[in-house]
Amino acid sequence: MKKVCLFVRRSALVAVIFLVLPPVFAIAFGQAAPPKPLPTEPLEQYGDPPAPSPAPITPSAPSPTPSPTATQTGTPGGTPTPAGTPSPTCCMFNGTVGTTCQYHSATGLFDIFINAMINNPCAQTQTQIANFYLEGSVDGSSFEFIVRTSIQNYTFQPGQNSINESFLNQDIPMQYQYYRVRMQFYNCGIYVIYSPAAFVCRPGSTPTPAGTPTGTPTPSPTATPPPSPTPSATPLLSISGTLLYCSNPSPGPVPGATLTLTGTMSGSTLSDSSGSYTFSSLVAGGNYTVTPSKAALAPGSAGVDTVDVVAVQRHFLNIGTPLSGCRLTAADVNGINGVDTVDVIAIQRFYLALSTGIANAGKYQFAPVNRSYPGLVSNQTNQNYDTLVFGDVATPFAH
Repeated sequence: MKKVCLFVRRSALVAVIFLVLPPVFAIAFGQAAPPKPLPTEPLEQYGDPPAPSPAPITPSAPSPTPSPTATQTGTPGGTPTPAGTPSPTCCMFNGTVGTTCQYHSATGLFDIFINAMINNPCAQTQTQIANFYLEGSVDGSSFEFIVRTSIQNYTFQPGQNSINESFLNQDIPMQYQYYRVRMQFYNCGIYVIYSPAAFVCRPGSTPTPAGTPTGTPTPSPTATPPPSPTPSATPLLSISGTLLYCSNPSPGPVPGATLTLTGTMSGSTLSDSSGSYTFSSLVAGGNYTVTPSKAALAPGSAGVDTVDVVAVQRHFLNIGTPLSGCRLTAADVNGINGVDTVDVIAIQRFYLALSTGIANAGKYQFAPVNRSYPGLVSNQTNQNYDTLVFGDVATPFAH
């Protein structure tokens, strides 16, 4: 009788173990916590984030491969548990950040214009959050926080993307002779891209290398006139000009075009309402190239209509005064075999807001394509560009 009771108790213990273990087994596979979401509110709500621990990215930074998600099997009852939701693909960008400095003498404040050329190596459009930091430095090597923008969502198409931002009417403390801008991303963890260190465009201020001893001037004899000031060894120069719409017999300004500076120093600026632009605080003796660009007009945009279609058709049929100069160039929208019916049809399809079969209609062309300045030794003024829009050959013009 004692043996029977012992058998029953052991059987009950086994039954208890059988009933308890399966739920523990299921919990062990089902508690993978979702990844902590990145902040989407303005950064000011979080305070200044710490200096980013990852190193700045380089153009060759690879895209991390997502880890596979475990799939639960063996749930009692024979009903399989669906696999966990895979983490979204983490795709690191690469690129460059360029800046341009502009000083307002009336207020003593600065505008810092930013152009970030970001490469999206993914095969699909990515929406990521990022913001910009303005930093100052006394010696060009150690930088300190000045001001930041708020976090925003940016949409990046596959390939190259241009992002324009600015710090307007900004007070840059007098001790800072250099500045740079940091673009900070919040996908794949926090990582950054820095602009090159540049001189603060403060009038009459030429940065002195750190560690240069300052000598005590010796008074000149009373009868000797004071010596002339010694010119700076590295004067700061500028490049400026205007973008004009050459298709129009009365060329008007082309505002909102992006002019990109590359070479010894880099940056970008936008043409103003008068079509004018300026790159200032350029180091003498440097090599520079300025390249203008502007996003194409969307199909159906004003300025390209049936008047242009008829004008190009009359030119092709030798009716009336033929097109010439910039307007003739603008009429050849496909750039093949001069002006013919293919160009007429492409312009007509653009006017009808069709997105295919329009060749280059709506795209901007600048002449020259760019301007180079090897060994810059003086200010370069009147560095102008002729501008046209393909398909726009008759009044009313796009500009």
